[in-house]
Amino acid sequence: MRVILFFILISVSISTFAQDKSKENPWVASLTGAILPLPEFNVGIQPGIMYKFNDRISLLTEITLRVGNKADADSEAVDKKYLRIQPELRYNLRSKKRIRNDYLGFRFSYASRSFSDVNGGFYATQNPGDEGFFYDRAKINSPVVTSSIQYGTILSSSKRFSIDVFIGLGLRFVNTEYTDVSNPIRGTRTRSVDGPTFYASYSYNGSLIWFHVNGGLRLFWNIR
Repeated sequence: MRVILFFILISVSISTFAQDKSKENPWVASLTGAILPLPEFNVGIQPGIMYKFNDRISLLTEITLRVGNKADADSEAVDKKYLRIQPELRYNLRSKKRIRNDYLGFRFSYASRSFSDVNGGFYATQNPGDEGFFYDRAKINSPVVTSSIQYGTILSSSKRFSIDVFIGLGLRFVNTEYTDVSNPIRGTRTRSVDGPTFYASYSYNGSLIWFHVNGGLRLFWNIR
């Protein structure tokens, strides 16, 4: 009889533990907006999924998609394509659940980026430098890789929803290739005398490394 009672207690304990664990689903969905580094103003959506290994460590993986694939009649660029995937390994600075939880993370991202410049432009052949070629039309393929250290704060508004405010610092690796260049003419671009002039990373035909900064706001939804 004692043996039977012992197994009943063990079964009840296991069942209770399983129910408690079932309430703590480790999967969390996320959604973020994004401004895409393409000619003119482009926006995207960034859905993601996070898996919590424990109270301290989690892995967030997001994919960025461009919103609206049609170009305007007076657009400077056509055939715009952009797709980014970025995993981020996180470490929570507080192990217990609180209204506010700070974390540190390491983020890696790869973005496939390409478009056709139909209004003509200029690309440099030296970095830094203003020597290069003017052209009437060209196809541009410019993938981007980034790595950064992230710091953020998660604010829980309810049991299901929370807000993630974050900032990151790191490096940006860009590798640009110009093809099907129409009417290339060697020349030198002129910088403005009113102040510093900044050019897009894809205006240099080759590989370069830039300082990388990111930041924003993310929405989390606990999946049950």
